[in-house]
Amino acid sequence: MAKFKKSDYKKQQNVYTVMGKIGDILFYPVIILTLFCCFAIFTAKGDHKVPSIFGFSMVNISSGSMTKAGFEKHDTVFLLKKSPDVLRAGDIIAFYYSSSGVSTSQLTKIQTYDIGTHSVTYEFDEQTFNTLREKPRTMKIKTVDEISKTTDIYFHRIIGVYMADDGTIFYKTEGDTNHYSTGPDALLIAESLVVGEYLYTPPIIRDVFHFLSTSMGMLLLVVVPLGILMLFMSFSIIEQISRMGIEKRVLRRELAYDDPESLKANIGIEMEMSDKVKFFATAQEEERNAVSYFLWGYLGKNEEEQLTYQGIMHALTYLDEDPNKYWMYFVGLAKTKRQKKLMHKVWQEWIQEEKIKAITKKPKAKAQAPKPAKPGKIIAGKQAPKRPQRSEE
Repeated sequence: MAKFKKSDYKKQQNVYTVMGKIGDILFYPVIILTLFCCFAIFTAKGDHKVPSIFGFSMVNISSGSMTKAGFEKHDTVFLLKKSPDVLRAGDIIAFYYSSSGVSTSQLTKIQTYDIGTHSVTYEFDEQTFNTLREKPRTMKIKTVDEISKTTDIYFHRIIGVYMADDGTIFYKTEGDTNHYSTGPDALLIAESLVVGEYLYTPPIIRDVFHFLSTSMGMLLLVVVPLGILMLFMSFSIIEQISRMGIEKRVLRRELAYDDPESLKANIGIEMEMSDKVKFFATAQEEERNAVSYFLWGYLGKNEEEQLTYQGIMHALTYLDEDPNKYWMYFVGLAKTKRQKKLMHKVWQEWIQEEKIKAITKKPKAKAQAPKPAKPGKIIAGKQAPKRPQRSEE
């Protein structure tokens, strides 16, 4: 049997270990991605009260009013919530299409955009705009919670920015395709009804989310990622079951600790600390040095591990001098109540085993020699009983 050397200590890898690690790495990202996609699809399928995460949201384009700008019906696009102060004419936004109860004649025109010529016209300078925005709001305008749940969400371009006397901003909107047919939207949109500004979404992403919004897409969105995850996790489970079987054989001394099968399964690394301590305590004296390397030789990658390794190596010398000190060291090394309880349990098991060994090793008492037979007549190899003496009359 080849002796185990610390210099040869190297954590072994196999297909189950590698695949299991991949599964562990993919577990949380896949779960988070699946949940996010489900949220995104359900959000995009809705037509009101769009939820958002950190200001990001998604909507599904419900008409062909923006095909001239490259957006098809049922495309899913990303939005980013922005302050009304930074939204300008020409920006594409999603909004709740609900009447604000005001007309352009009651407002001051700040900026306009012409879809045909792609030109922007400023009616107000930035300084005056900012001054008006600092005024306290007195106009009562609808909020998202106040509008009807059946209110549609539009995805159009801002063609006009208007401001009330109290600084409240309103937007005039129009679909790029509608510019050549029906013209601008009839209603002015209050700043509070804007869902967010369009955040560039590549066409391929729009197509993917459009497919995922279908029944088949939703099925694949859940089944495929979880199926792949389960496949990778199964490798981890197989590897764990196999390792546990090999570890039991090593602990029972049915398999040598330095056997290639044991080393390949990383038994010395993965073994529970309480099992390590007992395994060392029950090892033959002449192999303890190699066993200590087998159990703790992987330590030493950094300064903290080196100190731990040195402490353990010193504690191992207590076993013959003072077993209680040996065990107490490792009880103190345990970090959780469970580990301490397990260490005490293994300690008691070791004490009982040592008592049994001590009893079985006691030398047997020498058999006593038979007492010499009293003289008498021998009959057929047996001593005849003595003749009774006559009594004198």
